[in-house]
Amino acid sequence: MTAAHTSQLDLLGYRPGPQFDGFTYRRELDQVRLTTLFRRVFWCLINGEWWTLAQLKTVCGGSEAGISARLRDLRKPHFGGFTVHHRRRSGANGCWEYRLATGLLRREQVEAIFRGAIKCDMKRKS
Repeated sequence: MTAAHTSQLDLLGYRPGPQFDGFTYRRELDQVRLTTLFRRVFWCLINGEWWTLAQLKTVCGGSEAGISARLRDLRKPHFGGFTVHHRRRSGANGCWEYRLATGLLRREQVEAIFRGAIKCDMKRKS
């Protein structure tokens, strides 16, 4: 990529994936893993159906704790500020399910998708 391309992308606010943070976060160790799980969770939830952490774990891989953290990330403004609904699953003690609010996307959500924070990389896990 040339310097001209880089400056054009900078002007557009392009960033190559979600910008995770936190006290224990180390980009070189965590970026790929967290980004992959974040995107997989998003693309499961985009259908508007209710999902438990166990169901998401089966499809996306990762741990239930990691998936729960990615659900919290989806709610953060710099990840698009999505609305993630949650409810207690009927007939199941202590089991919660989650879904992404569907409908029109807000500007910051579209920007999150186009800057690469959310892209489809749902490869079948082995």
